Amino acid sequence: MNDVNLFLAKDGKWVTNKSMIETLLSLKADKCDVLYIHTSLSFGQPNPQLKKSAMLDELLNVIKALGVKTICMPTFTFSFCNGLDYNPATSASRMGVLNEFFRKQEGVIRSADPLMSVALLGEDKDLVTGVGHVSCGENSTFDKLRHRDNVSPICIIWSGSTQLITDTTVFSEVMSLLATRLVLRNMPCLSDTKA
Repeated sequence: MNDVNLFLAKDGKWVTNKSMIETLLSLKADKCDVLYIHTSLSFGQPNPQLKKSAMLDELLNVIKALGVKTICMPTFTFSFCNGLDYNPATSASRMGVLNEFFRKQEGVIRSADPLMSVALLGEDKDLVTGVGHVSCGENSTFDKLRHRDNVSPICIIWSGSTQLITDTTVFSEVMSLLATRLVLRNMPCLSDTKA
């Protein structure tokens, strides 16, 4: 893999594909069976010599280089809340440009959830197929994730410097409840709690 400059950080240094891989390897992101990734592309100034599609392809190649069996990304549309029709094949994700790019890749499948869909590439297709009728309840993708072993949820954010922030507490409140390792292992799914 050639070293490719992706983003120019505020400190004037480049965030490269290789520096991203090194950081993810230091987090042992390659040691899980399922990697659930939530990203923010506020890494810095994108390399003006790379087209948007080339940059996104490089980012996806970084993730694929980890060799994880199953990669998941949220592709929420919030269609149901907005009274819109939802089509897993065509409804655009509102979770960011990388997630939307990932959703459109060959071999990626997406859950039928019109609120909190998830796109998946890899072996454990059951995580997004045959999901229940509630986004966070029994038999949802998140319920299935909490019952799996060796799942690593990661939030990847570059804050404009060359230092990577990987902290699942950066997730929104809902994602924190559903996707952090602590919750996946130790707390009931929202539909499991009694009012």
